[in-house]
Amino acid sequence: MPVELTSATPEGKKVLHAKAEIILAGRLPEGIRSIIEIPSTPYEPKNGKIYDKERLFHGPELHGIEQVIGCSTKGIAAMAKGAPSPASWIKQPLRSAWLTDPLVMDSAFQLMILWSFERFGAGSLPCFAGRYRQYLDSFPVEGVQVVVRITEERQTSATADMEFLDRHSGKLVARLEGYECVIDPSLKQAFQRNQLAKTGGVQLGAA
Repeated sequence: MPVELTSATPEGKKVLHAKAEIILAGRLPEGIRSIIEIPSTPYEPKNGKIYDKERLFHGPELHGIEQVIGCSTKGIAAMAKGAPSPASWIKQPLRSAWLTDPLVMDSAFQLMILWSFERFGAGSLPCFAGRYRQYLDSFPVEGVQVVVRITEERQTSATADMEFLDRHSGKLVARLEGYECVIDPSLKQAFQRNQLAKTGGVQLGAA
């Protein structure tokens, strides 16, 4: 089934943001892991913190990385926690539980930022995803283990495959293939500008 994510301009012009083909099935296939080697080189967080404003600009609600297991030129792996219920983030959610965990997915993209800083001394942002396949009805509520394998790298970009594993059994929960990101030193300054500008407001007080 072809799907599109669109919006409209004030003039009513359609703007296409993303499109994909979704495979509909009555039964989910069994997932078979393809990334067997997990990076084991110890990772030393910047200033001793995973969420340091010089690298990861994310606010507390998106602090999904619990522990980086290892990081090397070949990839990066970590433990990521699950997102709170949809009602915690959305006023009128369509479902009471996530099918695909948004915090886990974003944590995988965050890991690529950490990897690009370690590899090239520069930040990165996602720009493309080739294929995503999920093998369970939903993600474990406690989170998963994320394993990233770099398939191609350049000074200004990288391509990777990502697998999301049950942190207890090691069973494959989902796989994202063909992830691409842009790597640019100027992103470091952009990441540090992670706060909305303060605007003047009405101050209330006793009369």
